[in-house]
Amino acid sequence: MALHVSVDDCWMAIGGLVYDVTDAVAGHPGGQAMLTGCGKDATQLFATKGRGESGPPHSSRAEAGLESYLIGTLK
Repeated sequence: MALHVSVDDCWMAIGGLVYDVTDAVAGHPGGQAMLTGCGKDATQLFATKGRGESGPPHSSRAEAGLESYLIGTLK
C-alpha cells in the first residue's frame, strides 16, 4: 500500500479496509487534501476530515461512497 501515494495512484486504509481512491481525488470537495491519506492508514484523517482529533466526521454519503473503491483488507 505504501507505494500508492500520488494523485495518479492513491490507496488508503480506513477502518481496516483498503480502498483505491485514485478516481475520487480529482472530485474531492477538499481538493487535494485527500492526498495526505494516500499510502497509509487514513482512518483518523477520514474520521476528522484531517482536522485533528476534534475535526468533524465525513458525511454518511461519503462513508457509503467508499464501498465502490474497496479493494481489500489491511493485513
